[in-house]
Amino acid sequence: TVLVETDTLKIEIDTYGAGINKVWLKKYSVDIDHPEDLFQLMNDEGQDIYMAQSGLLVQGRKFPTHKTLYTSSSKSYKLAENKDALNVEFVWNSPDGITYKKIYTFNRDSYIVDLKYKVLNPTTTAWIGYQYNQFKHSEVVAQNSFNPATMVPSYTGGAIYNNEEKYRKISFSDMRDEKVSILTTNGWIGMLQHYFVGSWLLDENKKYEIFSNSTAGNIFFLGYKTLEPVTIQPGQTGQLSTRLFIGPKETKRLEKAAPGLELTVDYGWLTAISSPLYWLLDKIHSLVGNWGWAIIILTILIKLVFY
Repeated sequence: TVLVETDTLKIEIDTYGAGINKVWLKKYSVDIDHPEDLFQLMNDEGQDIYMAQSGLLVQGRKFPTHKTLYTSSSKSYKLAENKDALNVEFVWNSPDGITYKKIYTFNRDSYIVDLKYKVLNPTTTAWIGYQYNQFKHSEVVAQNSFNPATMVPSYTGGAIYNNEEKYRKISFSDMRDEKVSILTTNGWIGMLQHYFVGSWLLDENKKYEIFSNSTAGNIFFLGYKTLEPVTIQPGQTGQLSTRLFIGPKETKRLEKAAPGLELTVDYGWLTAISSPLYWLLDKIHSLVGNWGWAIIILTILIKLVFY
């Protein structure tokens, strides 16, 4: 296990697959009385499985998947006080001489993780490959969580977004009933829970297939794979890259991360009222710098409107 710490995230990455197995959010505690108990968003143990996995698909060669055993030069990495970014590298050498470097980049004050595969091809033939990225999640029963603001059980499950279909939830029961297969050239795929979201972010104007799958034991997969091959000529080095958001549903961060990601902030059937009210509340907060006073001022404004 490799431990990674930044100012916002504490993450465990297993060399088996080099996927993100555990995530704690350093600015969010389990409750206000125990600030040292960080909220854990992702986990690879017990009944609440939630992981981010990735791999490559390569024509005519052995290739690294989310089940490949990588090596790492260190068991721990920490973002230095004088640095804005931290690179964490995993290496796998294939039997046919190709070197694969799986590199995560973590940035200061950010919940976006950059991931790239660097492929070194010393052979005499071209390398042709694709990438896939997915979430692994155990089923969550909706009745376990209740959101009094929307008067419905808080949603935990999958969601996708693209310019054509816009925002669409894909529940665990949907994935059990039918495998998802959607062609797109943009958007994102994610796993949501009440206050937090994990999302693979797709680049614009490239071809992808969004997919889902389920296995025995109520384990579900939601992800995407690229449909345009990357070719690396003999003696050359190339790369495949993607981005991952892991963190809280802070509207401003979501808007900056990807178009439509702010829609994961689910106001339920009161969206038409709640969304503009939150916008106004946020503007007031930016002026007064205190959420308590912002709520009081918003309440007074609403009372004035009704009066």
